[in-house]
Amino acid sequence: MEAIERWLQSDDVDRVRVAVENVGVFPFKDFGKMRAVLTAVKKRWPDLAEKCDKLVADRAACTREPGPLSTQE
Repeated sequence: MEAIERWLQSDDVDRVRVAVENVGVFPFKDFGKMRAVLTAVKKRWPDLAEKCDKLVADRAACTREPGPLSTQE
């Protein structure tokens, strides 16, 4: 995970591309940090914007509070 986080903050577009395409993991423990880094990536490499947006949306969907649990067994 540390490597992915470093790559997202690097000047190497190939590493950044691999990092945003890494399926199934969310970089950075803090959602705000992840969003800030991916916003910078989008500004620098607009062709990666769609993947960055999807990563942010997917993480946001995972962190939403679940609805009430059913009381039926």
